[in-house]
Amino acid sequence: MQRCEECGEEVSMPYTCSFCGNRFCSQHRLPENHSCDGLSSYERDVRESGKVYDGPSTSPPTSTGETGYSLPSIDGNVTYYLLGGMALTFVVQILLLSFGYGRLHNALFVLHPNRLQYVWTWVTSVFAHGGPAHILINGLILFFFGTLLERKIGSERFLALFFVAGIVAGLSQGVATLLTVDALGPQNGALGASGAIAAVLGALTVLNPNLRVYLWFFIPMPLWVLTIGFAAYDTFYAATGGVGAGGVARLAHLSGLALGLAYGWKLKQEGVAVRDRLNFGGGPGGPGGPGGGRI
Repeated sequence: MQRCEECGEEVSMPYTCSFCGNRFCSQHRLPENHSCDGLSSYERDVRESGKVYDGPSTSPPTSTGETGYSLPSIDGNVTYYLLGGMALTFVVQILLLSFGYGRLHNALFVLHPNRLQYVWTWVTSVFAHGGPAHILINGLILFFFGTLLERKIGSERFLALFFVAGIVAGLSQGVATLLTVDALGPQNGALGASGAIAAVLGALTVLNPNLRVYLWFFIPMPLWVLTIGFAAYDTFYAATGGVGAGGVARLAHLSGLALGLAYGWKLKQEGVAVRDRLNFGGGPGGPGGPGGGRI
């Protein structure tokens, strides 16, 4: 049994809205009968394409070219494009390392404190990851929390937050490493989307601190508890073992989180809010263990 996102009624076979992706009872299944977050962006896309749109239907309108295939809209789907970029980058990393191009890999994707002038690594390092577990965890958290935040604040602001936070987090880690430890070793380079994702977590925490999440699949808690625990964990390790304690970019996490909290506060002043819970169709989930389905 699942609950209708609009009225909370428990239904065994909920309807999934084609515009926002949320699930509803039969009374609220149409976009005009619930607070549909995705409908306005589809209407705008259609108006800009010059097509006629008469109102909601069973499936969202698409833009087709002369070749006859549909092209997905970037607006509302930025999270998926970011996930695709992460996956593509990881494939390139594997190929370079497999064929013995380790130095080229590091020059392209690792933001190293002694190579901060390699400005492209400010961005490429956000998409690169250190292994399958690293990209899997980051990808799952971004999928669930990123889609939720993007739906509420818009794709442009979400994309700006992701890139700015990712770059600031990486540079903060690089500068701190350069100032506090011997930064010559390759192990001191930073890569991964964790700083950007921490910013997403921070923004959501301010917008809805009581958002219900599940840690490791089965431990329920409000989002603010998870965020405080995350910050305390990294702060402790950074204070006792340094900014790169345990081979993890602790300061990147914390600086990304701080930026996200600040941006979330700004959004809250503008009246932005998010839903009271995450609804996972395939089971409970959250950072460290999201279940399947969609938010």
